[in-house]
Amino acid sequence: MTFSALYFAALAAIQVLCFAVQPPTQLWLGVMLVVVGLGLSLGFGGRSPFTVGAASLVYFPAAWLTVVLWQALSWGQVPMSPGVDDAGFFVLPVLAASAALVGGFLRVAAQWGKRF
Repeated sequence: MTFSALYFAALAAIQVLCFAVQPPTQLWLGVMLVVVGLGLSLGFGGRSPFTVGAASLVYFPAAWLTVVLWQALSWGQVPMSPGVDDAGFFVLPVLAASAALVGGFLRVAAQWGKRF
């Protein structure tokens, strides 16, 4: 689970560093699409959907920690929030776990296709 959680923490830090000062209008949609892609790749790699969903809970604490560290280390213009609403705390685990489940099915289908 640590491996998967590191991916979600890195995603949150990158998102904050790139988009928190001037977030684009469709930032939340982009975050959801990247989470689905990350969940698919982790599921295809053999991670369980429960593990990926639980690891995605690291996203919002990592985003806020990045904002706090940026404020502490910077003297210039810094963001006051990560740029996404915390209500997604309920959405990201479901998206990540569902995508990991689909990724697991794709892995099994790919292995099944190699047999024939």
